[in-house]
Amino acid sequence: MNTRSGVTTEFPSEERPAGSWPLWLWASQVLVILPIVAAGAQRVFSGRPLGAVVLTAVTVALVWSIVVVTVLATRRGRTWVVAHRLQLVLCAGSAALSLAVLGEVGVRFLAQRDQDHNCYFRGYHLKPYRLPRTKIAKFAKKLEKGKTDVVADSDLGWAPRPQFQSDLAIQDRYGLRATSTQRAVDPVPGEASYRIALFGDSFTYGAEVAYEDSWCGYLERQFALPGLQTEVLNFGVSGYGMDQAYLRWKHQGAKFKPQLVVFGLQFENVKRNTNLVRAIYNPRTGLPFSKPRFVLEEDRLRLVNHPCVSPQELSDVLEDFENWQWSPHEAHYRAQDYQASWWHASRLLTFVQTVIGEVWLAEQSDYRPNSEEARLGLKIIENFADSVESADAQFVVLVMPKRKDLEYAMIYGEFPYEAVLAAAGRPLSLVRADLQLLRAARADTLESLYLRLHFSPKGNQIVAQALVDRLNAMPLAETLATPSEEFTGALHK
Repeated sequence: MNTRSGVTTEFPSEERPAGSWPLWLWASQVLVILPIVAAGAQRVFSGRPLGAVVLTAVTVALVWSIVVVTVLATRRGRTWVVAHRLQLVLCAGSAALSLAVLGEVGVRFLAQRDQDHNCYFRGYHLKPYRLPRTKIAKFAKKLEKGKTDVVADSDLGWAPRPQFQSDLAIQDRYGLRATSTQRAVDPVPGEASYRIALFGDSFTYGAEVAYEDSWCGYLERQFALPGLQTEVLNFGVSGYGMDQAYLRWKHQGAKFKPQLVVFGLQFENVKRNTNLVRAIYNPRTGLPFSKPRFVLEEDRLRLVNHPCVSPQELSDVLEDFENWQWSPHEAHYRAQDYQASWWHASRLLTFVQTVIGEVWLAEQSDYRPNSEEARLGLKIIENFADSVESADAQFVVLVMPKRKDLEYAMIYGEFPYEAVLAAAGRPLSLVRADLQLLRAARADTLESLYLRLHFSPKGNQIVAQALVDRLNAMPLAETLATPSEEFTGALHK
């Protein structure tokens, strides 16, 4: 009703002015649409397939965004929104409530729980966490029966079980990956031998592929030259941090007197440098051991949890973890993560909080050059290089990216750890296999370079080729062959 100028005007109920809030409410749907479209665009730019679920979601989001914009762009559409504002609010509220209920039921139904009642959904670990005491106690019994591919090691945390064999992996009497459990390696290489030793984690070990399809296998075949016996010894161990790779060189690798040491650097390992209990860092690990770690004191490395707590003792340590003498050095333990909050009663809210915290707020934080992880990692590499060179061997760092690092580089044009590499306190002999993989991903697809978590045979070939190219440019080039036609031809298959 309008009484201005003494005239009374009666508006039909559907045409009464309502302000602009209905239009803003209608436009706010874009806040839901944009993240869906952005997630699809990121997959496209990183070379990953959309998949049926994401493709459907992106298609629906794009169509609905056209509807939203069309309604706001026309007078008739705006009038319709204002006239039906109450119905639209009721409809939106009902839809939101229904989606929330369905989401809650879906998360609870599809979530997985382990033997310690930790909850996982879509690859995310939902809070509150629970320390894996039961898992470690059961693993300790399995370890005693000799049914694992690794054994406890008081110096390293764990080590490959000697003379172990599975469908993909064979380990010799020294616990090195090989083609036979009976392989014999002389402690000292002969005069006509050139020995290369590889150190690192599962990317160096060659997880998920057979030995002949690992980059170690390609190197061994490539350097099998007439008149020169070239040995490639693979000291890589799944789950190792940079600290453990360095310690394995000191405790075992140096005794084999290699002429060249290759450290396979996969940058996620910087986070393992500040970890003491593997299952706290990665609750779904198949390696529920404790490990040693270094701490920086006045630019020097000091080793803690050495000798390592055994798996048999670790379950008791976790029962009163905060009073363990080394618990302040476990960077991946936060007491509040193990305490329940009111919103944890909803699995859906907990999942949303986890996604925001782990993906948006903490993404790439471990690649800051001034972080403890990065500074410690660089110091370990420098000490590793000094130790190798003091043993009259050459030391090279082979840089290998995980899938997420390669995705980042495909979008932004550089790897997220470039600033850490640039902060090294001494010149390092780097082999940038990551750059070769980036070129290959742009020429083909990123998916062709990886299996589930590790390199595919093609990815391993490219890593090996990057190392071959670098070795041929080093002073020892005259004793090493140029890539064979068989080898280089495999790269294009």
